[in-house]
Amino acid sequence: MIGRETSIIIGPYSGKSSVEYWLIRRGIKPSPELVKAMYERIMYIYDNGLRMEPPLNDGELEGGILNDVRGGSLRGRS
Repeated sequence: MIGRETSIIIGPYSGKSSVEYWLIRRGIKPSPELVKAMYERIMYIYDNGLRMEPPLNDGELEGGILNDVRGGSLRGRS
């Protein structure tokens, strides 16, 4: 289809490049530290059974993980 945007799904098989692309599409500079922190938090959620399916939605990524990472691990809090 003409005019459609690429949709990125962030889930248990996503890589850091997907996280980086997701940030860029929202106008957020994807620093290596931010990408790594978000990726690690996402993998923690899936690896520890906190979520099985479906992939994370934009609200969970932006309102939960991104805000948590910005306010937490990047400032030294785990």
